[in-house]
Amino acid sequence: DNVIAKMEKNEDTMLPDVIATQKMLIDGLEKGLPGYKGLNAQYSEVKNASEALKWGQDIMLQGRAAESPEEVATAFNAMSKREQAAAKSGFTADLLRMIEEGAGAPDAPRNAAAFMRGSGPAKARAILKGEAEPYLRKIATLSQGYRNRSFMRPGSGSNTYASQAEGEEMFLQHPPTK
Repeated sequence: DNVIAKMEKNEDTMLPDVIATQKMLIDGLEKGLPGYKGLNAQYSEVKNASEALKWGQDIMLQGRAAESPEEVATAFNAMSKREQAAAKSGFTADLLRMIEEGAGAPDAPRNAAAFMRGSGPAKARAILKGEAEPYLRKIATLSQGYRNRSFMRPGSGSNTYASQAEGEEMFLQHPPTK
């Protein structure tokens, strides 16, 4: 306990020593083990791609709670090509699941509608660039099925569904630009 308390108390003053020791160990490994530097670089590349895959999944799963479309675009554009490919895979995995399950999955149409109402389309365009539109059209179609059930009540005379569908179609045909 006493050692941990001392470390916590001296954390700011110890950090440079820890970093220097880590650098010294890595330098020693690079000099003493042929090929270590290359293997370490390969590991870092794979690790970064794995983190990008998780990032893409999180952006899709977190919906509105996730980063803004502008933050998503900035983070995505800063990635290497390999990381971008991994992020796209992570992001599209749930999009594809939603599309493939379609109206047969209880939550898919509702999730599709929430995706289309939120910042989902802008995030999809930030990550998928020109590949986004086919996904967005399929998800819009799926979300229309949800709106049919939710808003269009027989005999109610409500135009809510028709207005939303029309607005969404216009959004897909003419996405916002900066």
